[in-house]
Amino acid sequence: MQVFFIVLNLIPLLALLVLRIVGRRIIEYFLKRKIAHITRVLTIIEQYDPLWNREELEEVAGSMFREVNMAWSEKNLELLKSQVSENVFKFMKDRIVKLNRKGRKNIMENIGIDQIHIVDVRVKKGNIGSMFTAHIRSSIDDYYLDSMGRKITRFGFLSRGDPNESPRVKLHEFWTFKHINDGWVVERGEQGHGYGLNYLGSRITVDDRELRWKLKNEDGNFTR
Repeated sequence: MQVFFIVLNLIPLLALLVLRIVGRRIIEYFLKRKIAHITRVLTIIEQYDPLWNREELEEVAGSMFREVNMAWSEKNLELLKSQVSENVFKFMKDRIVKLNRKGRKNIMENIGIDQIHIVDVRVKKGNIGSMFTAHIRSSIDDYYLDSMGRKITRFGFLSRGDPNESPRVKLHEFWTFKHINDGWVVERGEQGHGYGLNYLGSRITVDDRELRWKLKNEDGNFTR
């Protein structure tokens, strides 16, 4: 009888786990369809504007992902200011001030990018303020250094030389880039806790009327 009640109590937890796994798979399925659609649309847009070459956009996303994380690790405010928007810079600067008070540095190193996909595009006329969002999967050594040079992770201090301890983490993030002054800056970054749910319903936005008309003629699924 006791075993029966234990199993009975586990059923809601197991059901929640199954729903979470199934829900994640469904979101990933539709996100892949969205990515495929964006790939087709970018192929068309690129014919009229080379800025929207998908491979180059993914290269921009990967390069800036590395550079911003390295600048953050080094607390290089001058470099960060040139790579991120004003709001992101203010947020990062405030966090660096707090780290300085604690005598710490947040180190992000040995950055390995596993996958990059464009999941959202907003094309403005003349590309002033145009944006795209990249889904970035990566593996990074993420830890803190205290004033004595000791490594700290969210699990506590790392023992030097212990092969079983590692600051390696897998990141699943969505970074949005904005076109300003003939270059891209990071407009915002989001953790992937929702697995891209925010981007499933978003539509590719093209403000240029002429380009939008061309897209409608060449891609029947394009609506905006």
